[in-house]
Amino acid sequence: MVDKQNITLLSYPRSGNTFTRYILEFLTGYSSLGYNNDLDKPLLNVNKECRIFKKHGHTLEEERYFNNLSRESKFILLLRHPYECYVRHNSIHLDTANFIKDFSKKDNLYIKNLIKFNLFMGEKKILFYEQLMTDHESYVQECSSFLNTDQSRVSEFLENYDFHKAQGIKKYTPKSRSLGSKDPIRFYRSGNFNFDNSEFLNFFDRKLADILEGKYVSQISNFYRGIN
Repeated sequence: MVDKQNITLLSYPRSGNTFTRYILEFLTGYSSLGYNNDLDKPLLNVNKECRIFKKHGHTLEEERYFNNLSRESKFILLLRHPYECYVRHNSIHLDTANFIKDFSKKDNLYIKNLIKFNLFMGEKKILFYEQLMTDHESYVQECSSFLNTDQSRVSEFLENYDFHKAQGIKKYTPKSRSLGSKDPIRFYRSGNFNFDNSEFLNFFDRKLADILEGKYVSQISNFYRGIN
């Protein structure tokens, strides 16, 4: 039986949060709400109990939410390569040196969300957008295992994955689509940034080590070094 705790889904914008909400709603039977309840209404389970809460961590209201978050809830941090989501969210391209400079700013939202995850003392899990793109079966299974949902829901979702992906795409607003693409659920790699650039990867490792517990540093570092 699915767990009864509230579920927080935190990500930097443009990291697959909407489709992941769709997956979580399908697996759990609960509804979800975004950080702006008028804009981010339930995707599937309109009249069901709301236990899934989408967050980006960039408003004062959300800061209050995290300050009062019960350790009895469950916390999912959804990550996408920082440069990819930065490009998508800000619609600009930077070379490695300038991206590192911008990423080092004190108020960097990506880093602040990692800190929120690190401070949470309850059950928590990191998911990766890139895993959703390359191995959606294991992604959905990890969601199910963390939330203790019925395996039959996993099987039903995976057997009809193309349908659910198409339905998920319909939930995106025109503004959230990938720079004009009809399919917002995709990789976007362009500009002057080199994704296997050791300068950035080493910098990123140091930033992670400053703010995260060791096992999460290793998990994130190994994942992003492995996909290049």
